[in-house]
Amino acid sequence: MYRFCIVFGLAAVSALSAQTPTAGSIIQRARTMVGPEPALGDIVTLRIEGRVQPQDPKLMPAKVVLIARKPCSQRLEIYVDDIVETTILHGGEAVVIRAHEKEGLGQMRPLSPAERECLEESTRNLFNFYTPDNKYGENASYAGIAKHRGQICDVIVYKRPGKTKTLRYFSRKEAKLVATIKEVSGEQIEVVEDGDLYVNGIRFPQAQLYFQDKQPLHRMEVDKVLVNSVLEEGIFDIPKQKK
Repeated sequence: MYRFCIVFGLAAVSALSAQTPTAGSIIQRARTMVGPEPALGDIVTLRIEGRVQPQDPKLMPAKVVLIARKPCSQRLEIYVDDIVETTILHGGEAVVIRAHEKEGLGQMRPLSPAERECLEESTRNLFNFYTPDNKYGENASYAGIAKHRGQICDVIVYKRPGKTKTLRYFSRKEAKLVATIKEVSGEQIEVVEDGDLYVNGIRFPQAQLYFQDKQPLHRMEVDKVLVNSVLEEGIFDIPKQKK
């Protein structure tokens, strides 16, 4: 199906100013461009709906519904024709269920530890808004200036103990996130943001473009974002398989 474990070296393009920026100052400026701190801190639930258009014409488009609750619960539904793939993360457990929409539970398997860890990280990132996940050993450092996707950017490197690094490129002009690059299973996955969608005074990308090893994969258009909406009871419950 589609990859959303985000769902993120560098040629210097100009000399650093007399006062070198810090990762903290870049991140704080970028967060300010997303929304006011009280609003970012008050987000408890997110619901994001969108459509995915693959680059490969042989692949079918998909509908996507992502529901997340702080600190680390997520439900991701991907609809392709009459097939729905549902990934649920809750309480340290994570499963993926693949079924025809009219056939009920379908086939379910637990995610591997590596898959679960990736999903947990991406879920927390939905609420972190660029802040490093210090509780889980992540740190952020300033890596200088680079030109990326046609923009002059400050580059922040995020690292976890024994993990591959994630790069985030923030435009110097607007402090917006231009792109996120992360290694997943030895492959480079890049997510590029496009456009603005404001909800409750908070900026979300209107679209995200996905690349694997610099080759385009698909584009996700965001149709709707709901912040702190009431969620259906039990939406993160993991079904029990029949013995």
